Amino acid sequence: MQIDWFRLITDLERAGFTHDKIARQLVASRSSIFYWKTGSEPRYSDGERLIRLWALVTHKTQEDLPYVDYQPARYRRRK
Repeated sequence: MQIDWFRLITDLERAGFTHDKIARQLVASRSSIFYWKTGSEPRYSDGERLIRLWALVTHKTQEDLPYVDYQPARYRRRK
């Protein structure tokens, strides 16, 4: 299972954060936030900071993190 970065960033947006504000809080670029929301995986340290920000803003714990459970059928078989 993988953390659903889209939902994390969407939760922050619903709390009033823009991509620019999230980027300033994480010391990252706005384009990084956009790429993470559209499916890119952040580096470990960036991901940890994003999780901490999400937990502070939403008053949730790490046990409440949204995960994506990819179905095996989504992957192409290598030949």
